[in-house]
Amino acid sequence: MPENTTTTKNKPQKRTNYLTEGRIKKEKAKLSEMFAGIEDEDRRTLVNSVIDEAAFLKVALLQAKTELKKEGLTTETKNASQKFIKAHPSTAIMKNTRGNIPKLLTS
Repeated sequence: MPENTTTTKNKPQKRTNYLTEGRIKKEKAKLSEMFAGIEDEDRRTLVNSVIDEAAFLKVALLQAKTELKKEGLTTETKNASQKFIKAHPSTAIMKNTRGNIPKLLTS
């Protein structure tokens, strides 16, 4: 009997991980250039801590945004015979992250 070679299983696509140290460092470098003229040591320390948080938040938002573009705003969950449609988990991440940005700027 001939082998059945037409039944290949598609591998699920892996998610691209944008949340890497390299991307965060690159974002920190961009933001640090903007505030390079600060000479006061206390202000520079404060600005550097804000830059660290802002760089992480920007990369995290990029990750969530690309997942939403690929997978859509909703997901379907099956529980036995019931189907539920709910918001994609990345929408909650974006909501929480964007809510933290004003807090970051006022701290």
